[in-house]
Amino acid sequence: MVTAYDWWSGSLADSAGVDCVLVGDSLAMVVAGRETTLSATIEQMIYHGEIVSRAVQRAIVFVDLPFPLQHLGVGKAIESAARILQETGCQAIKLEGTSGQQDVIAGIVEAGIPVMAHVGLRPGSTSTRRISNPKRQRTTSRRCGSGRSSRCMRCCT
Repeated sequence: MVTAYDWWSGSLADSAGVDCVLVGDSLAMVVAGRETTLSATIEQMIYHGEIVSRAVQRAIVFVDLPFPLQHLGVGKAIESAARILQETGCQAIKLEGTSGQQDVIAGIVEAGIPVMAHVGLRPGSTSTRRISNPKRQRTTSRRCGSGRSSRCMRCCT
């Protein structure tokens, strides 16, 4: 699986033979420069999802159900997932699988919407809240003392 946010990256991933392309809520950080993924809106997901879906001819396209839509009840989650599926042309919805979300996932599936629940690092979950901004993790290299704000290409890669 590769993440794509636009026609070019979706097309490139598809032509490289990737089986699944994700339009992730990480677009809030990667595309919009936000501090967290929490600010991704359903409108942004639909906009980018539709573009990527047009670009991808072979791979399965998943679009994230952005926070907090899966936490607002089964009905709201189904309505939001259906809207994403209909307006983007994607093949499935991705959401963060947290404990207590079984009813939401079951409801979306029962509504005939393919869903992939992801576990592991869950930046949109209320307990995790966010993933760190990579800009804040840049520090001077301790290996070579280059003084650069990121790792040098010679010994710190």
